[in-house]
Amino acid sequence: VYDESRPLIRAIRKTWFSPNKTYIITGGLGGFGLELTEWLVERGARNLILCSRSGIRTGYQLKKITYLETFFEAKILISKLNITNEKECEELISQCSLPIGGIFHLAAVLQDGLFENLTIDLFNQVVDIKYNGTKNLDKYTRIYSQKTLDYFVVFSSISCGRGNAGQTNYGYANSAMERICEQRQKDGLPALAIQWGAIGDVGMVIENLGSNDTVVGGTLPQRMTSCLETIDYFLQQSTNIPVVSSYVLAEKLQKTSGSSTTSISLIEIIANILGISDASTMSSDSTLADLGLDSLGSVEIKQLLEQKYSISLANSKEIQQLTIKRLKEIDSSSSVLATTTTTINNTETKKTSSISSFDLSQLLPKDLMVLLNEKVKSNKYQHLFLIHPIEGHVEMLRELSQRLPITVFGLQSTNDVPNTSIEDIAAYYIKKIVETQPTGPYLIGGYSFGACIAVEIALQLPSIAQLLLLDGSHSYVATHTKQYRTKFNEPKHAEAAVLYAFLQQFIPNLDQKKILSDLANLPSYDARLLFAAEILDKTINIGIDNIILIAKRFHNKLLLAEKYVPSNKIPCQTILFRVQTSSEYSETIGDDYGLSTICQGPLQVLVIPGDHRTFLQGEN
Repeated sequence: VYDESRPLIRAIRKTWFSPNKTYIITGGLGGFGLELTEWLVERGARNLILCSRSGIRTGYQLKKITYLETFFEAKILISKLNITNEKECEELISQCSLPIGGIFHLAAVLQDGLFENLTIDLFNQVVDIKYNGTKNLDKYTRIYSQKTLDYFVVFSSISCGRGNAGQTNYGYANSAMERICEQRQKDGLPALAIQWGAIGDVGMVIENLGSNDTVVGGTLPQRMTSCLETIDYFLQQSTNIPVVSSYVLAEKLQKTSGSSTTSISLIEIIANILGISDASTMSSDSTLADLGLDSLGSVEIKQLLEQKYSISLANSKEIQQLTIKRLKEIDSSSSVLATTTTTINNTETKKTSSISSFDLSQLLPKDLMVLLNEKVKSNKYQHLFLIHPIEGHVEMLRELSQRLPITVFGLQSTNDVPNTSIEDIAAYYIKKIVETQPTGPYLIGGYSFGACIAVEIALQLPSIAQLLLLDGSHSYVATHTKQYRTKFNEPKHAEAAVLYAFLQQFIPNLDQKKILSDLANLPSYDARLLFAAEILDKTINIGIDNIILIAKRFHNKLLLAEKYVPSNKIPCQTILFRVQTSSEYSETIGDDYGLSTICQGPLQVLVIPGDHRTFLQGEN
């Protein structure tokens, strides 16, 4: 007999959507609507109706829909039916060819103003879409979809639960919507109203006010990855909670003393979130989980670390395992690791006191192959050959190599290496590998972008015993770049984003909005390159021409990886060392980074503590 309190298999719960049902999203072509659409598709949904009275108006909307239809084979219908009209709402619900599995009501209209300045028309415009829309969706799903509907989710606002000056109409409309959800739950039907604070990255706050740092109604914008994680959490909770909230309080980031604003420590802020009055009573060895941090508190701390410290954590579990000691180190540290996305976790990270510690010999290597570790008596394999990541050098692999019981060589991207294709780069590296070790069996490894080249080497070079992939695969970089590219309507914005990512390797705390805007507004790619080089030259002092060359190589490698498709299946044993703290795109690429589709030989996946950088360090 199955005992729910003692499951046979322990697993991380995840919301999943049926490919055989239809999911309706009102306001589906808005910023949040498109992100939610992609999230539903990534979680299994294949049939969606996006309600929008204006239809597709921008290239980004078309590109996002096309991407989901092409790569996920999703069927997405754009409907201009007005849900505030009973007949049109009934038509929307009744004429679905597949049973309806979920309603997500995001549509909203803002007409802010003090109550005495509001007209009846301005009041009704806001109330109509929220209240009448929800009322009609409730009415007709009861008639046509009562047995198949799994989710009935409406997006409310904390302006309803806590009030906000000038939004009486908006607060009232959301409150009426929540009462419908409460009644549905009393009737035994699914219903959930989420009171959001300000939403970051996309949507009305960013479009109208333009910044993730804007304080709206006492809250800071909640970043989109956090919003989607929160929805996942809410959809799995008890069905008898009709109204929930998610927001990031702005006042927890600072406190006022007299007429001046003074910063408070990270530990004090976290103590405030935990409800602990005296931060000094928290033991340094205690984790946040030990101190009673729940999932919603994790969202607040995640946002705090992103906003104030430019630190990103993948999920609430990683946040809950942070110790007070580690948080104190973050707070007191004056430097951060130079990485594309700065991340932290339980693994102790090595700090660099100055980014200028990078030298030209690393960034523009002259040696195609370098000895990273030498062992006189090795194991059954003669050598291990490690392929560089996208930076082109192997210095970040030196510490790992020196801990291995085998001679290790690293291959680097020098001026002579072809820049035409992954296949050509692999063929060039094979010549050097065979020159160093004339006969097999060969042991080949690759880190990140280098894993892509390592896969191709495994296809071209016979007698490979094992292929070792360090947090990478044939499609690892391509998955990131393709999904990132869909966020931009024009090439100039994509080019600006690539150069911003390049700069972040060396200067993590850039003003993202300003740099992206400045880069995109320049007349050509060459002008953008020069602008980025001038910024970076102030930090690493290796010359503008050298920086431009490094940036071009970085961009070219991204393009080559995006185009690469293996021509055959890998015959040898493959081991993927995947990080525990993954990026936001990891759910799309899969737990094995897509390797199961190209591996003919055995495939093993080992999960290593840390993130994309730190898993190479320490005892790992």
